[in-house]
Amino acid sequence: MAIYPVTPVPDGSTVRRLDTYDVLVYHEGGHYYAKDSRGNLICTDSPTACIQEAINYVLGNPLGGRVYIRRGMYNISPNAPVQTWGGVYMFIGINPNPGQTVIVEGDGADTIINVTASSNSLYSPIFAFGTYTTNCAPNGYQSPRTFFRHFKIVNQNTNQSVRTGGILHNLGSNNSSPIGPEIEDIEIYNPQNAPMTGVYSAGFGCTNMQASYGIVVDKYRFITQNSNGSYPDQAFAIDSTSHAIFSNGFLYSSTLNGWFNTAFWNGNGELQIVNTAIYGFKYVFTGAEDDRLSSYIVSNSIIGLNRTGNQSLDNSPNALFTQSLVSGLDQTNSTLHVLISNSQLWVVPFVSLGSSAPANIYLKIVNSEIYGSFTDSLASGSYVDIWLENNTITTNGCDGIFRISGNSVTGRIVLRNNRLTGSFCYTTPMLPSWPGVNFIAEDNSIEVIGLNVSGYLGTLFFHNGANTYIIRRNRISVNNGSSSSPYYYGLLYGGSSSSPVSWPDWPAVEITDNIIVSGTINQFIGLPGSGNNPGYITGNPLVARNYGISAIYPTVSTPAIPSSGTAQSNTYPYPVEIYISGGSATAVQVTRGGVTYTVWSSSTATAIPPLLVRLEPGDSITITYSTPPSWTWLPAKANYGA
Repeated sequence: MAIYPVTPVPDGSTVRRLDTYDVLVYHEGGHYYAKDSRGNLICTDSPTACIQEAINYVLGNPLGGRVYIRRGMYNISPNAPVQTWGGVYMFIGINPNPGQTVIVEGDGADTIINVTASSNSLYSPIFAFGTYTTNCAPNGYQSPRTFFRHFKIVNQNTNQSVRTGGILHNLGSNNSSPIGPEIEDIEIYNPQNAPMTGVYSAGFGCTNMQASYGIVVDKYRFITQNSNGSYPDQAFAIDSTSHAIFSNGFLYSSTLNGWFNTAFWNGNGELQIVNTAIYGFKYVFTGAEDDRLSSYIVSNSIIGLNRTGNQSLDNSPNALFTQSLVSGLDQTNSTLHVLISNSQLWVVPFVSLGSSAPANIYLKIVNSEIYGSFTDSLASGSYVDIWLENNTITTNGCDGIFRISGNSVTGRIVLRNNRLTGSFCYTTPMLPSWPGVNFIAEDNSIEVIGLNVSGYLGTLFFHNGANTYIIRRNRISVNNGSSSSPYYYGLLYGGSSSSPVSWPDWPAVEITDNIIVSGTINQFIGLPGSGNNPGYITGNPLVARNYGISAIYPTVSTPAIPSSGTAQSNTYPYPVEIYISGGSATAVQVTRGGVTYTVWSSSTATAIPPLLVRLEPGDSITITYSTPPSWTWLPAKANYGA
């Protein structure tokens, strides 16, 4: 090992400090050099070759070694040798044997490696560094290890048809999983209008290969200004990986365009993300490709940026939202799990979930702040399981909490103990379900700050064809606007008298124990349109004990008495009470569920004594008379409380 000059210490004695590297690569006087720790020159005047020769040198040691790249700018020539293995390309290749450790480190952002790619394609990027193996380790051998620390890779490629890469890890083994790389304090910067992949860890090339586990990435920064956006940028991607930890990262993209502008791609494996900021990407979490199961565990992170004034990044728009939280699933039955906690999500306008093939998405967000409305672009046949708990959710514009694509999706959505705030349009209810799913919203605090179009009936809750629709124990605050331009709000609505909407019976639909703590709900059940028009549904949902509504008993119009022996149905979506008296009649009958029973009769025509008849939704009443009696219809009180 080389020895630095003698260094004095405070007590007057001297110490000798040993070099910690095996090979030094440096740039001096316009020349490039690589020297071993004893001062022997092993390369001159080629940044690519000198770094490669340094790595080859430490691979001559059975245990590997450390390559130190001193501060300076290292321009990799586009004509430098490009190594290929397993269909991937790299300027600088690292091919360790079992049991070896290779460490490549620099002086932080002052060690700059410029990469220019002039060949290949979007689908076969040329990486600055690539680990690979022609020595597939059999079971029982210690896996090789690679470490990348403290340097910066800059993309100088201007060819928009070629994608450049930063670091590729591709070590496989036979019948055993090699330990993955450790990447620390690495910055990858793409100032060009061309695509770039930052870090990609995969595995292929060995028989019975199990790929990598235990990948550790810390203090990684990926910044791309590919404003063209027509080609893909990927900040971090893994595939065939058992577990990876990503912490203290900063991922930035100046564009939301492009067909695969994504922060994370996880083809198969579990990726834990902690203390990371993700700004401006079109897609955040994608993957679930190969054997169709992957997961993300995210905590204490920021997704999407919303800043004003002088806080913009690199003259980019002040609002660097993301467009799609979960997407990119294009294999049938792909399954992606995403758990987000203690984080902030600026996903305006939509927290979008997307797939191009029937996929399974499990999304749980807890203890977080969410800005944006949930929507989907899922292929028909997909399954969703969405759990939102203890979050603050602020909707975008007038889109409500959910906006539905109309594709056939099954699954479950649970909103529990959230604070929901937003305005909405009369055509977009605050809490519509997704058709075909089981929907539960309970114990939430809901603040409606305005209706986008005044003079219309806005709706908070809408069944929308859910398998199960349960709304209970929510506290609701409504801003009705000025008295000169009142808003009208309903809790749910149906169709029209000529075209009623069929609702499932209880227990499939339950809307109970909700409290309007401020503001005015003009009508409990309403039809979109100006004024207080009643809606019409059929079925027997449970709508009970909802308090604080100005019109606790919905509007009921008394119809004309039909001809003798002709049935009159209750077309309202709630029970009614009918008060009947007088006339000259022989029978009053009620039909419910195809069964008819008599509530009053007389052997001879006589005046009906004061009589109260209750009709549930869908029931009908028939009076047989010679002289019609009088009647009055009122909403039944029992289901609505006070």
